[in-house]
Amino acid sequence: MLANRDSLNVLENFVYGDTPESEGIARVLEDLLGARHDGQWEFLLGPLGDLGNIRQLPLKTLLVQLELRGLIASRYSYFAEYRFKFMLQPHDLMARFEGERREFVQALIDTSSRART
Repeated sequence: MLANRDSLNVLENFVYGDTPESEGIARVLEDLLGARHDGQWEFLLGPLGDLGNIRQLPLKTLLVQLELRGLIASRYSYFAEYRFKFMLQPHDLMARFEGERREFVQALIDTSSRART
């Protein structure tokens, strides 16, 4: 479908549809520069993408390019939401761990909300 000139419009729409506007990139960079007072720049991809009107994949590409150029460095990841499914019953899972690891797994189980699957 994308290998001939008949589909050139489709291919161009695909490429240009994900290309961020220069103003959007500028907004993301301004947000980054605004965080320089303490040297930390914390963000969530969704709101940051909304700020610059940039889709997540091009936004991730922008962040990788900034990191490759030595302008930013990741320190940690924060997961606002993480979904998982128990493959074992929680008590069977706990039986596989001891000591500090068991306490950690117990804390994860205790603080996780359950939904129907």
